[in-house]
Amino acid sequence: MWSRIISRLFTSLVVAWASVTATFLALHALPGRIQDILAGDLEYPGLREAIAAEWGLNRTLPEQYLDFLFRTFRGDFGTSYVLRQPVIEVVGSQLLPTVELALTAGVLAVVIAGGIALLTAGRGSFSREIASVVELVFASTPVFWLGILLLMAFSFNLRWFPVSGARGGSRSSCRRSPWRCRRRVC
Repeated sequence: MWSRIISRLFTSLVVAWASVTATFLALHALPGRIQDILAGDLEYPGLREAIAAEWGLNRTLPEQYLDFLFRTFRGDFGTSYVLRQPVIEVVGSQLLPTVELALTAGVLAVVIAGGIALLTAGRGSFSREIASVVELVFASTPVFWLGILLLMAFSFNLRWFPVSGARGGSRSSCRRSPWRCRRRVC
């Protein structure tokens, strides 16, 4: 058992190292200067020089790689140039809503799949074929497209949920009872 755990930990470290290395190589393979890529459309005095100083872009490539590797494994992902906060805090603040959304989606998927299985169990082949076609359509639909369609249906048309964000002032009553908010703008 211990050998399996150690093997899994070693494999996880190798995968983490490979993904960090691939990110570093991809960032350096892009055309243009890294400062310009990281700054994006932001434009204020000294930004690109601060990025170059923060990430050590004036050093040799092996030094940059080792610094990038050690900073990543320490959890130092730098500062968001848009929000001007540490990236780990920005990502961390969205961790709980992401887990809530994933758990809700998982429970909903199990309930819907179980319901369809109960409805089609022991039935004729026609109802099973309809369920299979519906399953095929949803499995074949790209997730991003399905997400946009669901967003249009439940946020824009039905107004049951906010367009973005999980918490807010005026929308809270709509989340508790979305049927009351169908006709009015929340």
